[in-house]
Amino acid sequence: MIYLVPDMGAEVIPGKSAAGFELGILFDDFIKQIKYKKFESRHDFDPKVEEKEIWGIFHRDEMTFNLDCINETHCKWENSVELVFDMNKSGKLTQIYLYEGYKGKLLNRLGIGDRLDSVKDEFDFDFYGDAHYLKYKKGSPHYGDVVGVEIGTNYLVEYSEEYPDQIVIGFGVYIFRDQS
Repeated sequence: MIYLVPDMGAEVIPGKSAAGFELGILFDDFIKQIKYKKFESRHDFDPKVEEKEIWGIFHRDEMTFNLDCINETHCKWENSVELVFDMNKSGKLTQIYLYEGYKGKLLNRLGIGDRLDSVKDEFDFDFYGDAHYLKYKKGSPHYGDVVGVEIGTNYLVEYSEEYPDQIVIGFGVYIFRDQS
C-alpha cells in the first residue's frame, strides 16, 4: 500500500492548500491512507526518536477560558508539517502549519528561511497576535487585500526598521471564516 506523505515542495495557497493537502478534506478519509502512531498529547510526540515517515497523531479536547470547546485532531509529520482537523466540523481539515524543512513558497516568492523583508517592495505587512500577514501595496489590482496566511518569524514583534532582519520560520494556512 502507498501511504500519504506531505509534498514538501508544494506551493502554499492561501485558504486552499499546502504540502499537497486540500483544506476541507475529512479526517476519516485521511487516516485510512496514512501510516501513524497515536500519542496522548503533543508533548509525547518527539520526531527525533520516532520512526521516520509516520504521522504522529494526538487529540486535543479542552475548554478555553471563554468556554469555547476545542475538539481537534492534530497530525504531525516530523517537525515540518502539522494538519489540524476540527472534530466539531465533521472532522474537516481546517489548518495546515508548515515549519523548518518545508521547501514550498507562498505566492512563489516567500519560503521558510527567507527574510521577511525580501518581499517588502511588493507587499506591506500587517501584524496580529504574533504573526505577520502580507498586504498588497498601492498599484496592485489587489490593493489593500491581505494574503490569508500566517507568517511566523524568529521575532515575536512587528516588522519595522528597528526589526528588519526577521526570518520566516513557519506558515499557517487555514480555512477562511466564510469557507467553514
